[in-house]
Amino acid sequence: MSVFMEAIAEAWLEICDGRTLPLHGVCGIGRASTNQLVFDGDDAISRNHAMISPMDSGGYWLLDMGSSNGTLLN
Repeated sequence: MSVFMEAIAEAWLEICDGRTLPLHGVCGIGRASTNQLVFDGDDAISRNHAMISPMDSGGYWLLDMGSSNGTLLN
């Protein structure tokens, strides 16, 4: 008997205040309400700050969308 189990990849974004936000598919990050991860009221974050996109290989791309303060990956 053979059993096939599909591994479920989980990804998340860790915020400086300790919160952990799960990522599902392509995620826009910014102050605008059109983003999947909205940081309303934080002037250091642009309206459309960055985008996280899954790759076929299982990794992720982090793309700065031309933000004023840049994007840091730690």
